[in-house]
Amino acid sequence: MSDKKTTDSVDQIRDILFGEQVKLFEKKINELQKTLSKHVGSLEKKITEASDQSKKNYELLQKQHSSDSDHLIQENRSAIENLQTNLSNQIIETEASVLNELEKKIAELADKATHRQELSQLLKKMSEQLKD
Repeated sequence: MSDKKTTDSVDQIRDILFGEQVKLFEKKINELQKTLSKHVGSLEKKITEASDQSKKNYELLQKQHSSDSDHLIQENRSAIENLQTNLSNQIIETEASVLNELEKKIAELADKATHRQELSQLLKKMSEQLKD
C-alpha cells in the first residue's frame, strides 16, 4: 500500500504543480476541437452547396446547349429549304430557256428544210423543163 500512497502523493504533487496548466491545456484543446468541428462542418456545407450549384449550372448549360442545337437545326433546315426552292426555280428557268432555244433552233431547221424542199422542187421542175 505504500506504493499506492506514494503514487497518490506524486499525483497530488503533480496536480498541485501542473494542475492549472493541464486544465488550461485541456480547455484549449476542447475549444480547438469545437472550433475545428465547426470549421469542418462549415466547409462540408460550402462544398455541398458548391457541388449543388455546379450541378445546377451543368444542367442549365445542357438545356441551353440543347436549345441552341435545336435552334441551329431549325435554322439549317430553313436554309436548306430556301436553297432547294432557289435551286428548283433556277432549274425551271434554265429548262424554260433551253426549251426556248430548242424551239428556235427547230424552227430555224424547219425553215432551212422548207427552203431545201422548195429548192429541191424548183430544181426538179427546172430539170423537167430542161428535159422537155
